Amino acid sequence: MRLLSLLVISTFLAGCSSIVNESHLPINLSFSDNSGGECSLRNKRESYTTQIPASILVRRSDDPLVYDCTTTDGRKANGSINSNIGQTMAGNIIFGGGIGAIVDANNDMHREYPDSFIIPVVKQ
Repeated sequence: MRLLSLLVISTFLAGCSSIVNESHLPINLSFSDNSGGECSLRNKRESYTTQIPASILVRRSDDPLVYDCTTTDGRKANGSINSNIGQTMAGNIIFGGGIGAIVDANNDMHREYPDSFIIPVVKQ
């Protein structure tokens, strides 16, 4: 009976981030000089095109969110936004015995981008 209980609990805890976190999370984007423009963004999971400033839903990923932007007056801005390991990964390791951590590492559900990011552009 005890073994069965442990098995059931382990099953529920496996992939904790997968259960708790959504696959996409919002990120607010703006240019450092408050100008407008357009950006193309991509990570290994999805690609996006959006007007700036914007709030956009992006797919969680363990690789950076790469941006290529152009302001309305033609200035270019290129770079990337790194993702970090979220707090749910620690819970997976502690409570799930590592099984949940393996599941989440495979689908990147434990990764997070910052809530907002200011894209640096050079003033004219």
